[in-house]
Amino acid sequence: MSEPSSTQPVFTTTRDLPDNVDTFDICAAAEKAAGRGSVLGAQRIGAPWRLYPVGREALLKLLVEGVTIKNQKIKLHSQNPFIIRGNNETPTTRLTVSDIPISYSNEMLETNLLKLGIKMRSKIAMEKVRDRSGKLTDWITGR
Repeated sequence: MSEPSSTQPVFTTTRDLPDNVDTFDICAAAEKAAGRGSVLGAQRIGAPWRLYPVGREALLKLLVEGVTIKNQKIKLHSQNPFIIRGNNETPTTRLTVSDIPISYSNEMLETNLLKLGIKMRSKIAMEKVRDRSGKLTDWITGR
């Protein structure tokens, strides 16, 4: 199997997919379209999904034919559909701040991050506690 960096990904978005699609569904559909062993893997990072074909032939086949998931034809893209500037993805970093009291407001935290020159791309979100079965609660963790 090829290394992850040996091929460029193709993209789709969560809004283009049927509900409750996971990595298995995407990889299985891609292998059905491009052939057995033609997919290294897939990952969702935010709203876009990245699908990693093995080799140029598989990549081109997926771009031309797309995939079918749960009887829905999905077009794949050669570039991230959420590209913001030029032909390159805008580089971003997710920042996790921890060990700050919950009483310290998000507004104060945002003000201090801006003073440090950090450009915010989204609002600060507090991490939620998961219950014993893994479902999110309304409680926050302070992270």
